Amino acid sequence: MMRSGSTLQYQITKDIVETSGTGYALGWIETEDFPMLHKRYEQESRNIVAKTHAYIDGIGEMIIGGEAKAIYVHRDIRDVTVSLMNKRNKSFWYILLTTPFIELVLENHRNWTAQTGILISRYEEMVANLKQEVLRIASYLNVPLGEVEAAHIASKYALERQIAKVKQLETQDEDSVNMMDSELLFHRNHIHSGDVGQWANTLTKFQVGVVEALVKDKLQTSENYEYGVSVSPAIIYMIKALNKVVVPIKGEGLSLRERFRR
Repeated sequence: MMRSGSTLQYQITKDIVETSGTGYALGWIETEDFPMLHKRYEQESRNIVAKTHAYIDGIGEMIIGGEAKAIYVHRDIRDVTVSLMNKRNKSFWYILLTTPFIELVLENHRNWTAQTGILISRYEEMVANLKQEVLRIASYLNVPLGEVEAAHIASKYALERQIAKVKQLETQDEDSVNMMDSELLFHRNHIHSGDVGQWANTLTKFQVGVVEALVKDKLQTSENYEYGVSVSPAIIYMIKALNKVVVPIKGEGLSLRERFRR
C-alpha cells in the first residue's frame, strides 16, 4: 500500500539479501516491464529484490510455484491519506477529488492480499518493533539472521535516521522533484513524521467520515481499523461521481492513473 512503509520494507529486504550474499536489488520497476525482467533473470539463482505498488498479473502463480515471493504492508487509510497530502503538499479535497488515490489503494490491496503465500505486514506493528519486522522478512526469505544482526539492520532504518537522510538528500539535490536516491528509493518529501494516528489531528471529523465511508466495507473487516464517523450516503455518492468526472479531466484521460501508481 502506498505511503505505508513499503520503501522501508524494500530497504530492509535489500539489506538482508545483499549482506547475506543471497541476492541483489533492482530498485523500482514498472509493472509493464515485469515480463521482460522475468525473462532476463529467470535463470538467476540468487534473490532479486524489486519494488512496485501495482499488482503484477501472474505473480500469484509464481509465488505458489516457488518462483517468487512478495512482501506487502498496509496502514490505516486515514493516515495514508494524510501522508499523501503531506508528500504532495496538497489539500484533502485535491487528493480525494482529482486523483484515483482511493481506487488504486483499494484495488492493489485487494489484489495483493488475495494471494496465497505472501508476507503481509501492518505499518503500525512494523514501526513499533522494527527488529521483529527484520526477523519476519528474513524468515520469509529463508535467510538465517540472528537477533544481533536484526537489531543492527533495524537501527539503520530507524525513523529518525530515515527522516534525517531524506532531509540531507533534499539539501544535496535541491532541483530534484521526484526520485532523489535510486538505492534507497527516497523521493522529495518522502517522510513527514511517520507517526501513527496523525489523521486525528489533521483531518476534520467530516473528512474522516468521508474516508471511512469510502473504504470501510473493503478494509475494516480484514484489517480491524475502527471506524465510527457517519456521513450521508448521498454525499459519498456525490464525491464518487465528482471523482469520476474530475480525474479524467485533471489527468488528461487515463494517464493520471499511470502516473499516480508511484
